[in-house]
Amino acid sequence: MSGRRSPFCGPSVGGGICQVATTLFHSVFWAGLPIVERHWHLYWIPRYGQEPKGMQGLDATIDQVFDKDGKLTSAVDFRFKNSTESYLLIQARTDKKNLTFQIYGKKTGWEVKVDKPRIDNVVKSDPTPVKQLDPKMPIGSEMLIESAQDGFRAQITRRVTAGNAVIEQETFTSTYRPSRNVYLVGPRPTASPTASPTRTPTATAGSPSPAASPSPPPELIAPTGTPKPVTPTPSR
Repeated sequence: MSGRRSPFCGPSVGGGICQVATTLFHSVFWAGLPIVERHWHLYWIPRYGQEPKGMQGLDATIDQVFDKDGKLTSAVDFRFKNSTESYLLIQARTDKKNLTFQIYGKKTGWEVKVDKPRIDNVVKSDPTPVKQLDPKMPIGSEMLIESAQDGFRAQITRRVTAGNAVIEQETFTSTYRPSRNVYLVGPRPTASPTASPTRTPTATAGSPSPAASPSPPPELIAPTGTPKPVTPTPSR
């Protein structure tokens, strides 16, 4: 399973794989089996502390880091030892909400006692949000990918006994950094230019109306010829 990674977490692929590692770690931890290799997360993830088997500071992570040529440069793993002197069967099942591991083997008669976590060295988180541009996200969208959590150190002591004998006692120490609220944001919407409206002059109260232009005088028509005198008729 893969997921997003931020510059705060590193360049490697992240996602649901650590849920598998943590759930298996819980089963092995409460079975009393010796833990050979276990690494905690950079930041504490609260869902890993859910009861009945979860506790604050009880998690496990696995990872592989490759260089630009695809060569494995480093890795962290989760490993445990089968100290029962018999075979173990590890069965996993999942549904849409839950992941479960069950470990079957020879009865050992062990009793596992675990102290409550001791929490100290608390470092308060910075509430200022961090926003990272993701060009692949929809324009104007925003998505929370990391939640702010305080940093702290957790110490959990486990004792495995058989009768009155202590087979193993170990303190698991985990140190977590404070995290911040990190958002992925899509590109900002581009504003479309709008046309400037044309201003129409309007008459205001008290302003004189423009005077009407005078009509031009009628055009005079010149005579077309010289009038002839009328000769009087002689009287008789």
